[in-house]
Amino acid sequence: MDIMQNAIHLAPGTSQTAFSQFKGPPAWPSPLAPFVRRIVPVTAPAKEAPRPSSLPDSRPPTNEENIDKSVAYMRSHLAESLTVARLASMAHISNSHFFVLFKKRTGRAPIDYFIRLRMAHAATLLEETEAPVRQIAACVGYDDEFYFSRLFKLANNVAPSVYRRRVKSGRRLA
Repeated sequence: MDIMQNAIHLAPGTSQTAFSQFKGPPAWPSPLAPFVRRIVPVTAPAKEAPRPSSLPDSRPPTNEENIDKSVAYMRSHLAESLTVARLASMAHISNSHFFVLFKKRTGRAPIDYFIRLRMAHAATLLEETEAPVRQIAACVGYDDEFYFSRLFKLANNVAPSVYRRRVKSGRRLA
């Protein structure tokens, strides 16, 4: 056993692991330097392995990407009830921060935007199908066809049944 190993075993509260993180001798001359060099070799820090280009990017999504994902989610879940809390949770940000970012990105509050998406889809269904207003209301997430009609009229300045008649007759909608 050499002197350094004796020092390790004799020092109270000291273990081999305490010296395992030692990166080399101190910058000043030390009488123990020759012994330390034998126990803990001086090594260069490990270099990070190059990242293969085939691996997916591991960076977190940007705020814009999170909002775009929320809009895509809204588009594909028109018949469901959505809340700002649920959308913010999916984007991994707070409700208030989500609201601000969403409005900045789209120009509208999240729920207002969602209602307008629903009404745009309802207008498409009114144009392309003969389904009753009650069924179209259900397709875009409204159980009450009268509430749906009021919202549709607010968004399009005309009731759903009138909208359908005007589209079928080829008249202007505004």
